[in-house]
Amino acid sequence: MSDIAFDEFGNPNGPVIIVLHGILGSRRNWKQFVRGLSKAHPKWHFVTVDLRHHGDSFRPIGSNGLQDCAQDLIGLCEAQGWWPAQIWGHSFGGKVALSYAQHSPRKPSEVWVLDALPGHIQELVTDSLEGTVKSIITTLMTLETPIASRNELKTTLLNKGFSPTFAAWMTTNLKTVPGPKATGYEWRFNLDAMPAMLKSYADTDFWPLIDQGEPDVTFNFVQAAQSERWTVEICREFENRAENPRLQRIVLEDAGHWVHVDNPQGLKTILQKSL
Repeated sequence: MSDIAFDEFGNPNGPVIIVLHGILGSRRNWKQFVRGLSKAHPKWHFVTVDLRHHGDSFRPIGSNGLQDCAQDLIGLCEAQGWWPAQIWGHSFGGKVALSYAQHSPRKPSEVWVLDALPGHIQELVTDSLEGTVKSIITTLMTLETPIASRNELKTTLLNKGFSPTFAAWMTTNLKTVPGPKATGYEWRFNLDAMPAMLKSYADTDFWPLIDQGEPDVTFNFVQAAQSERWTVEICREFENRAENPRLQRIVLEDAGHWVHVDNPQGLKTILQKSL
């Protein structure tokens, strides 16, 4: 499916691993991390993808839920002749990975969900961003575009109470406005589509998928030790399923929600066990 933008790393003839970013992100977020893994593990064919309404991928009108994103990936894989051995997803992308495992006619053997929860989410907490994802989207919608400069965006977000880390990261999600006479920057994502995507993320429950079991799929959840979303109740949900041989939860120390930024070496150590 040519409407989905992607980059490839490693062995083009090797088993495929698809890597998915989170909400407001893009495949660029994982470029450095995946490139390093591909050099260390040359057997594998890594593919980083821009989800719909993000990065360079298409921006369709209509439904924009997790299953729609998963169907985009299925179409991409069919067009490219890939049937991924593994699919990794961070945050929102983690639930897209679960939806892919649910709906794809050929299942991956491993699904890695990086700091996302399988069930309904009451509050969309994003660690270290001093607020919920929903409030972040609301704030971004108040900003006029085009934005004059990256520094202007950073200053604006700092003045609205966001952390320096988040403000700096958001500047990477800007691109120059196209056109010979155009000036300023616009978002790399379609901001108008984000509320519907977030609602699907919060409302969709994949515990039934995990409990009923896909006999050939292992579901791996990486919990960032400093992530606020892993409440006592959530951890108990996993503990109650300790006898499920196709489910595991692994704690990544010294990391908040941005697992590949906070502790990239620790995350590599965990993921390399499946390579």
